[in-house]
Amino acid sequence: MNQLPDSQLYHVTDVGNLPAILRDGLKARAGSWLKVTWKPRVFFATTRMGAYDIANLFLWERKGVYLIMRLDPSKVRGKLRPDRDFDQGMWTTLDVPPEAIIGVDEVDEDFFESPEFLAYVGCEGEDEAELAA
Repeated sequence: MNQLPDSQLYHVTDVGNLPAILRDGLKARAGSWLKVTWKPRVFFATTRMGAYDIANLFLWERKGVYLIMRLDPSKVRGKLRPDRDFDQGMWTTLDVPPEAIIGVDEVDEDFFESPEFLAYVGCEGEDEAELAA
């Protein structure tokens, strides 16, 4: 199933990247993370919750200030392909022009403690002491 998302895509990035992205767009890059390597591409989450899941992983690996960019999928060049390692993920091999960006939001770290996010990651009903450990 390779269906274009109905409303928007999400891309998580460090706040330091914002000026260049707003000027030049998102650049397809090769890389690796958590023992998975890939050829040049731009990754997206298909849901806001999926974007927060990615942001949570980024914060776990390296502290920083992260943003969630909202993108118009109709302005993303190239074929959107489902990500094999993240069921709420898609990617394209082409650069994404800045005009595809329809909004930028700061990651709200309090959201990681919300019942909605905790249920999403499977921590629903766990003791707060266990979550803090």
